[in-house]
Amino acid sequence: MLCLETLINSTTQNPKKVFSTLALKVVIHENIDTKVLHGDTTARLLYGEYEEGDEEGFLKITWGYNKQHRTDLKQFKVDLVTTKEGFPILGEV
Repeated sequence: MLCLETLINSTTQNPKKVFSTLALKVVIHENIDTKVLHGDTTARLLYGEYEEGDEEGFLKITWGYNKQHRTDLKQFKVDLVTTKEGFPILGEV
């Protein structure tokens, strides 16, 4: 069995890899049904001054279009894929 400390230490440069590895291990161990998956994206609006960012490992803060029609605010996107029971399989910020 994969030790959590070993996993985190070996993938500290890639949090997405830590999450996806743990999610996969749980899906297999708990026999979670992945035949039906749900995906959604949402924008988190930011107030105040933030620099736009494209650096690896940081939030991608940018101008954009969102459901609130607030083109005057910067935002970052949150993507999530879950099973029909709500167990997160994939996530990205």
